[in-house]
Amino acid sequence: MKRREDGYVLIYVLIVIVLLAALAATAGTVAVRNITAQRAAEARTREKYEAAGMIERMQTHLDGLTLPIGAADASEEIGNIAREYARSHYPDAALEVETVTARGGEYRVSLIATSGEMQITAEIVFSVHDGQIVFARYDAYEVHAIEAV
Repeated sequence: MKRREDGYVLIYVLIVIVLLAALAATAGTVAVRNITAQRAAEARTREKYEAAGMIERMQTHLDGLTLPIGAADASEEIGNIAREYARSHYPDAALEVETVTARGGEYRVSLIATSGEMQITAEIVFSVHDGQIVFARYDAYEVHAIEAV
């Protein structure tokens, strides 16, 4: 290798080292952002399943219950049972019973389940046979990500 006396080799080496350091810093930044995004996605998924679980537990709780004898309005009784369950099991209002409506022998219970930044709106449809609440189906199911303030 030929030796140079003008000192430019040192400048070239310094430039290469600076460029490699910048490249390493960029790669580190990208890796940290990727890990942060992955953790946030995992948290949102966990919150989504927690909120969906609240709705499933409500459906399981109501399914098979017997309405009080002499109940004048089944939709009101179903609403009272659902609201009492939501209050006793989720005192932080994570599960809210919006409305209970009767339509053609079916009773629609509108629910909003919130866990962290995830909110699920669902409508569960029940029918009543011989005074017993029977699960029919889920009618509406919508997932929202609440923007953090």
